[in-house]
Amino acid sequence: MWRLRGRTRSKGESMTQITKNFTREELACGCHKCSSMMNIFFMTEKLQPLRDLVGFSLPISSGVRCGTHNAAVGGAPASRHLYGDAVDITWTQMSGAQKLQLLQAARSLGFSGFGLSPLFLHLDTREGPVVTWFYPA
Repeated sequence: MWRLRGRTRSKGESMTQITKNFTREELACGCHKCSSMMNIFFMTEKLQPLRDLVGFSLPISSGVRCGTHNAAVGGAPASRHLYGDAVDITWTQMSGAQKLQLLQAARSLGFSGFGLSPLFLHLDTREGPVVTWFYPA
């Protein structure tokens, strides 16, 4: 048995690989009840080049969210996760240099929303100017 974003999976249960380094299950809604997959392939078109550029693992803690799951996790009412163009990457195991590399690479690839927390980095591809914010510790 192993866990992926709160769901226990049996050892033989397969995952659907959608790019070299990301699976459908990593990016799907964390409620494990809906079938919300909006924009998942658009997001992987940004995520895989990011992963390739930095050269290290990007553990996804949140991808697409349905409205019910977004409310349950305390997401913003207009969260980009609802539109499928946002991910949260757990970065507690990354060095300061890796975090900086990740931020610079994401910006160079066109990510435009950057939410920084001690536990994770939120990235999204919203329209308009680049926006950066900080989550409380």
